[in-house]
Parts: sequence; structure tokens; C-alpha cells
Amino acid sequence: MEYGFAPEWNLYYRLAEISAIQTLRDGTITGSKALIFGSGWSEEECENSFIGECIERRLALNWNAEEFQWRTVASVLKAGNCFVLSDMQMQLLSSVNSEVAREEVAIPWMPGYFYGRDKDVDIPADLVWLDTFKNGVELKSVRRTSNGLAAGNTLQMARENAFHELVERDAVLRWWWGLQEGARIGQADLASLGLDQPSENFEAFDALVIGAENDVLTVVVTLRKDRLSFFGSGSGWSTKTALNKALKEAVLAYVVSRNEEIPWIAARPKSLSERQFYHNRRHLLPFKFAVSPVRGGLLQDRSDSEKSVPGLPEDLIFLDLGRACGAYVLRALCPRYIPLDLDPINVFPDGAGCDVSRSSLCFFDGLSPHPIY
Repeated sequence: MEYGFAPEWNLYYRLAEISAIQTLRDGTITGSKALIFGSGWSEEECENSFIGECIERRLALNWNAEEFQWRTVASVLKAGNCFVLSDMQMQLLSSVNSEVAREEVAIPWMPGYFYGRDKDVDIPADLVWLDTFKNGVELKSVRRTSNGLAAGNTLQMARENAFHELVERDAVLRWWWGLQEGARIGQADLASLGLDQPSENFEAFDALVIGAENDVLTVVVTLRKDRLSFFGSGSGWSTKTALNKALKEAVLAYVVSRNEEIPWIAARPKSLSERQFYHNRRHLLPFKFAVSPVRGGLLQDRSDSEKSVPGLPEDLIFLDLGRACGAYVLRALCPRYIPLDLDPINVFPDGAGCDVSRSSLCFFDGLSPHPIY
């Protein structure tokens, strides 16, 4: 367990490595580990962040394949209880479980909830965990367990948080691949938002609104310190909420990367070096500040977001992963949003809008940097 406080940023952080157990269909027990981060501008915020992350990851990583329903795709379709997956989701599902297309082979399924139709549906478990239950567990990165994963003190809060995760990551990927630009938040606007953490602590600080999908704003922040660049993203019903999340994530990335006493950070200098080269050469310098249309349009901040929260999209699927410490943990899926580990070359084969080389777009080898980590 690692506790820390970065006085120059007024950032509290807490890090820990947790273990999880997975039981395969044949009863074989295997394990995996995950690095948990919690941070905040106050000790209470940091502790709540850390506990929330622990709850999410423990419930997402601990599973027993014997508890799933093992059926063929044909039998589920015949029962009329299978949610129709998008081409992107089917492609990703086939990449993690090649047997999904074989009509005679049973694959694991788990129950989901179709939000717009108030209906229970069956979802392939491989699409939820992105691991192959037959061959064991191969967690190549935290991205495989984080997309659309969120906790909340109430069911509705958990649903909103999980939806925000999906919207944020989809917007970040589209921006990262050069498929959409954003609108820069000027210094006057930054001041009017009243940031919890002043941006003067950095050698360079920039923020972009890169998405406004279904009334959820997504903001990315890049900062420079000690000649290195760091990146963070956040989403929320208001610009200030999204901006503070993104800033906190970027500051945490800097603080953690400079702490060589943390074993799992010091052991990965090559990864950090590759990341810095990619950030500095490919995306952050020069930064794209041109204002261009953002998918969904730019929105004004709500004066009281709690009283004006819009409804969730009808095509969302929620999967209940359980409860812990009184919190609900859900994973959200939506056919419109890009899965994190899907090769963008296959998503956008014509490369339209992409200004980065195709070689840098394929991150399945585990070496190429990725905006979500």
C-alpha cells in the first residue's frame, strides 16, 4: 500500500495492488492482479476514490465461469433473448473468443438489462470481461476490465457513472485517432470555471472539450512538467466536473511517474519512455487547438446539474456485477461506442480523418501507447 501527498499540487493519492481469483469452467483456479489508484484534492475525496476503484475492480476481476450459462449462439437467438450486437462488438467478441462463430460450440452468457426496453437480455460473457474463459486469463492491460465499469451508492448513480465512462472513452479514442477535434477552453473560461487546482503549477497547461454526447461533456487535459507531457480525461454533466476529473488524472500521472520508490512504476521505464515519445511527437506538440464541430455540439453548463440531469440513452445494456460496501457495481455496454481494445485499423479501414500512421494505431502487441491506461 502506498499513501502520498504532493504538496505542490495539493493532491492526495493512494495506490495498491490487488489480487483476484478466476475459476474456469473445468474448475481450474487462476489469478490476476490489478493496480488501483485513488486520488483527490482532499483526503476524503482521495479515500472515496480509492475505495470506489477497489470495489469496481474486485467485482469485475473475480468471476466463476461455472456460474455462467453455457449455450450456443443459435440457442440463445432461438429463445429471442439475445441483444443484437453491433459489428464492432461482434468483431471484438470474435477476437477474444474465436469459437463464438461455431454454431455447435457453447459459450458463456450472463444476464443483462436492456435499459430502453426495460427487458432482461443475455450478453456473451466474453464481451463483458474480454477474457477467454476456455484458455484462462490473459489481462494484457487494465483497459480490458475498465470500460463502462462504475460504482454508485444508488442504482441510478451507478448507471449514470457507467454511461459516463463509455461516452468519455469513445470521445477520447476518436480524438486520439484524429477522427474529431475539440474546442479549446480559453484562459478566461478556465478562470470562470473556478478550478479546484490552479493551472499555474505547470509549465504548460491546455484543455479541450472533445465531446458532448447525450449531454455528457468530455474534456481532455495536457500538461507539461519537467519537460515531459501528461494526459488526463474526464466527463460529466458540466464542464467544470469534467475538467476537474481530467486535471486530477493528469496530475496523478505526473506524480506517480516521478515516484521511483513505487516498484511497479520503477520497473517500467521503457513503457514510460515510449509513452513520452508518443505524446510529445505525435499528439501534444503541436496541439490541435482549432475549434471544430464536436459530436453532439458544445453545451452550456447547467446552473444546477442535479436538477437537470437528462435521461440515459435507450440502447444501453447494464450488467449487474454485484454489491460491495453498500455500492452497486455495473458494467455498461452500448453498440454505438468504440470498444477500447478494438484495432482502429479495422474500425476505420479507410483511415478517413486519421493523421497518424497505421503502424501506431495497432496496440494489440501491448507496446504502442494508448490514451486509456
